[in-house]
Amino acid sequence: MPDIFSDEIRTLKRTHMEELKNSSISLDVIKERGYITEMGSKKLKEAGFNKTQQCLSPGILIPLHSVDGKIYCHQLKPDHPREDKKSGKKRKYENPASSKIRLDVPPRCRKNLSNPAIPIWFTEGIKKVDCLASQGVCAVGLTGVWGFKGRNEFGQSTFLADFDYIALKGRHVYLVFDSDYTTKPQVRAALDRFSEHLKRKEAHVHIIQLPQIGDDKCGVDDYIASGHTIEELKTLEVKEYEDKKEETLYRKSGGKFKLEGGSICSVKWDRDGGEDITPLCNFNASIKEVIIKDDGADQAGYFKVSGINKDGCHLPTAEVPLKSFNSMNWVTEAWNLRAIIRSENNTERKLREAIMLQSEDAPVRNVFTHIGWRQVDDKQVYLSSNGGLGIDNAEVELDQQLGRYYIPQPSGEAKEAMKHSLDMIDVSRRREVTLPLWASMFLSPLADIIHPSFTLWYVGASGSFKSTLTSLALCHFGDFDSRHIPASWVDTDNALEKLMFLCKDAPLLIDDWAPGQDAGKARQLETRAERIVRAQGNRQGKGRLRSDTSARPSYIPRGMLITSGEQLPSGHSHTARLYTVELEREDIDINNLTTAQQNTPYYRQAMAHYLTWLSGKWDSIKKSIPDDFLALRGQVMNKGLHARLPEVIALLCLGLKYGLDFAVECGALTLEESNEVWEEGMSAFISQATDQGSRVEEERPAKRFIEILNSLKESGSAILGDRNDDCIRQVGPAQTLVGWNDQQNGHVLILGQTAYKAVKDHCRRTDEPYTIKYNAVIKDLRRMGYIDCPSQKIATHNVCIANGQKRVLKLRKVLLNERENNDENNAFSAPGPLML
Repeated sequence: MPDIFSDEIRTLKRTHMEELKNSSISLDVIKERGYITEMGSKKLKEAGFNKTQQCLSPGILIPLHSVDGKIYCHQLKPDHPREDKKSGKKRKYENPASSKIRLDVPPRCRKNLSNPAIPIWFTEGIKKVDCLASQGVCAVGLTGVWGFKGRNEFGQSTFLADFDYIALKGRHVYLVFDSDYTTKPQVRAALDRFSEHLKRKEAHVHIIQLPQIGDDKCGVDDYIASGHTIEELKTLEVKEYEDKKEETLYRKSGGKFKLEGGSICSVKWDRDGGEDITPLCNFNASIKEVIIKDDGADQAGYFKVSGINKDGCHLPTAEVPLKSFNSMNWVTEAWNLRAIIRSENNTERKLREAIMLQSEDAPVRNVFTHIGWRQVDDKQVYLSSNGGLGIDNAEVELDQQLGRYYIPQPSGEAKEAMKHSLDMIDVSRRREVTLPLWASMFLSPLADIIHPSFTLWYVGASGSFKSTLTSLALCHFGDFDSRHIPASWVDTDNALEKLMFLCKDAPLLIDDWAPGQDAGKARQLETRAERIVRAQGNRQGKGRLRSDTSARPSYIPRGMLITSGEQLPSGHSHTARLYTVELEREDIDINNLTTAQQNTPYYRQAMAHYLTWLSGKWDSIKKSIPDDFLALRGQVMNKGLHARLPEVIALLCLGLKYGLDFAVECGALTLEESNEVWEEGMSAFISQATDQGSRVEEERPAKRFIEILNSLKESGSAILGDRNDDCIRQVGPAQTLVGWNDQQNGHVLILGQTAYKAVKDHCRRTDEPYTIKYNAVIKDLRRMGYIDCPSQKIATHNVCIANGQKRVLKLRKVLLNERENNDENNAFSAPGPLML
């Protein structure tokens, strides 16, 4: 046995040593790398290779060295490779299934990674990178043609973090892939993308095109081994695609345009057949791809344009909206003075045509820009920032505010994940605080079928953990905490409406509603709350027009809305669209909260399993949910609640039902335990809805109007005259005459607009915004029977006051507790309790 091993390296077979030397790898580099011959399977198993398929010996075991000098993985080149079941080809190299994609750096090259003055070479394959290192250049290896990209913690494909060790700005970078990259679209696409990344880092990229060796492809080790040098290798550089583009542009345009001197030129023919060439600009540009961004209601197209100026400087890639491309103004915006268009007539039109002609084959890429359910390849797929759940070909691009929404691919046991999710209910010592929030998480993905037409509002004093609790629940859909919440009430109305639209089939959390002491800001927040809560409650968006005045799709809320505040917004209409949960600091169990915050990764896994479960039975759920909703609403219709609240309770119960059903099915709860939680949740929902109904009644326009008038009565700032008094008493500077006593008929005759203005002025002075319109007050006064009306359409009476006629409201005197009063000011007396 010993005689079969090399004399230079006793752990390497002679045949393996010859193989490495034939790839022009020096002995020193072989030793530094640590190549060894593996004769058995023990070390291969220890290195992570699959014992049934990958432990193929003998073979060369190759350590891979990372940018920080550590061995991060091993690769095996077996003498007798196995056949790939999919392609039928031999697998020359084996990689452990658990290995991560990283850059491979020969040990002697590591010290030069950070020196931009030293050119750097990238190639694919370990033997090839060692061949380059043996020639004295700084070389880095990719473990595959796409080996410059990996996945981050969100599962997204990104440029490898290893490049942080490599100085690229201003550096000469040589890319040398195998010679067949010109005939393999996937390899060519990888080279294009890698080159683009490097150019964005402001590197000077040189692409080497190796010659074919007969019918076989040629690698850089083959080229060097055939007697060529690094300097000869450099002469094989291609000017990216300029030469090919020149031929393509000239041919496709029928001789109308051509590339010359690195610029796009216009061509005219003289009578003698000669060419008159006029540069249209000082650069060449092409459309790399067409991007279609789909938000679920509208599609927006973009051209991804790259360019290079006549001096060979690469211009940064620009993403140009299709609607802006025709004007060509984007050239200056994207490339400023590095790209100049000539000023002659029709130059922009010609340049636009030339760029499009040479980009006819640009691929089209579809990108989703929202969260939630979509049909992708005839499959119901849930989208989040890391793509589609259960598929690989869905690309998602979200606004920065929604970037933390991500659902991982399901892994581990659903049972364990759901147990941790259910533990969130016990973060509060009162489960009625957390049950609506937990139910809302499992209701949100059903929004595509049954629309949550209410806002879940947590109200409590500062320090009551409102933001902490709501952001904790939101971790079912991503990575959130009280400092990272997707929306805030300081955002504009339009921004919030768009987020409510893009956050489809998911909960959108808007951070703490706090009007503060500034009256102007308080009124602004009241108005914003009314608009947002009403939009969610009515599932309506603001109408929008295109520039040609045609209607654009509205931003309709498509998910669940959750918020919190130290107080509730005023106003009857949107208070009726809220489901309010009151929260006190002592309600929170700090120990359980801390444990829950540590377990939030399980929440995302629980949701991933739940969504997969929903997807598998989507058609049957679509059929059953409407009946489930009607049955649940019917159970609470006779509870004496406000008309909107049975619907809200039914919706929350649906979320609770489906969450518990899944918990039972995956084994996280027994049926008996599920029934206990169900009964507890139903009881909590009805109790909180009853309290909410009282708040709704208190906010009725008529009731608030009467209540504030009574306040004015107590302060003496409003006075009444006597209907029969010829001489109305003088009104003081801080007083307002709002009407007259009608002693004979038992009414208070109110000047409607005057009283309304007095009420509104009072609220403005006390920083208590009053956003109810006058007509809404009158309608509610009529509806409540507080005023006598002459007809269905007319609310005011024309009555004789002293010596004149006045249009007044006939208000029941008892509502203002008006009684005989002979004090000299004839002001309102102090009110008793309202009799409503």
